[in-house]
Amino acid sequence: MYKSIVLYPDTFLWFTETLGVFYNCENTSFVQFEITPLLLKYCFRINDFNNMYTIAIDPEDENDTVFCKWLNRIVNNHIGKIVSLAFIDKKPFSLPPILNLRHELEERRMDDFYYRPINIANNFHEVTFLLGGERMSEEETGYYKQTHYPISSEFRLEVSNICSFLDNNNIRYLQQINIVSGELSAYPDLEFLLEKLFQYDIPLTYFFRGNDVEGVSKVLKYTSSGKISLGLYFADVKSFQETESLLKDGGIDYRWIFLLREENEWEQAQRIVETYDIEYYNLVPVVTSNVSNLDFFSENVFTSYNELSHMSLTKQNIFCNQTINSNCWGQLFITPDKKVYANLNGNSLGTIGEDVLCLIRKEMTGGESYWKYTRDKVIPCKACIYRYLCPPPSNYEFYLKRFDLCTVNNL
Repeated sequence: MYKSIVLYPDTFLWFTETLGVFYNCENTSFVQFEITPLLLKYCFRINDFNNMYTIAIDPEDENDTVFCKWLNRIVNNHIGKIVSLAFIDKKPFSLPPILNLRHELEERRMDDFYYRPINIANNFHEVTFLLGGERMSEEETGYYKQTHYPISSEFRLEVSNICSFLDNNNIRYLQQINIVSGELSAYPDLEFLLEKLFQYDIPLTYFFRGNDVEGVSKVLKYTSSGKISLGLYFADVKSFQETESLLKDGGIDYRWIFLLREENEWEQAQRIVETYDIEYYNLVPVVTSNVSNLDFFSENVFTSYNELSHMSLTKQNIFCNQTINSNCWGQLFITPDKKVYANLNGNSLGTIGEDVLCLIRKEMTGGESYWKYTRDKVIPCKACIYRYLCPPPSNYEFYLKRFDLCTVNNL
């Protein structure tokens, strides 16, 4: 009796000469298997698009114990099915989950359609303004490259620069504005800045120190739109209680941010959260200035095999991991010296006075695009079988200039 393997259209197959992985996006089934010469032959045939995810089984191969167990795992984990050809009139087929954009994009590049202003503007989702104007401690100087955090700079980004950027550029599709400062209340013309940004009717988040009670009080005057939120860096319990009393009935969304450099800070943050029943908070690990806490990162931040094998990803998620960096895509950062960045760990795209669509086009078409910095472009990830299941390269990796922040050892 002749039979065929038919993989489901939500199943991905990746393999090397020694290892194979099935992943079904619909039921999140993850099946890993060791490659034998026979399984390697079948994997190549399965991933041949011309076969439409349907492969005839050679009856002699069913005498192979490993092969039979492999077939059983495919069926039992809902990766695919085994179809008997004796009971059907037409050859079965399936549609492999293949992202086929190359031809389309090449055509669009040829007539410049893809990079027309309207299409470029559609990809500009978020902008972050780092106000500057203060010196940070030596330990803190690299934090802004890892997460939303104040930059150490004697320069200060002026209100006129911020408003000019927003007024003179196409921000039709802008979904988020971030303002990052240390002591927000020390910013000259703060109330004018608050009033102007309030008028854009775009979701807005202010990141600044939680012990800046005056800054919190001023922001609370502009909360009627419901589109303003706060990210407050936790300083100490006393200032937390004072700020919390202001925010409790302030009608504004806010969250406390705990920066973590070592295990005891993690434990302390957890105690504070539990003691004061903090509902909204972020625990944010940061690499120290002398990069002395990688052991802490290894235990708490590095991606593990267990995490990869229990990912819950859609086909769209995997297609994104193949083509763009979703951690960076659509974001621009503007520093106090008026430079514009796609990522603060890289070189600037230009200055705040330039047309933002030209800067975005430069980022999208450049060879070192952070927006398109995928696992396929970095060592050792490009050789890793899990690279499309793994989250895209992060700011931690860009900051450290190393892309092996995982505990997976399969290379």
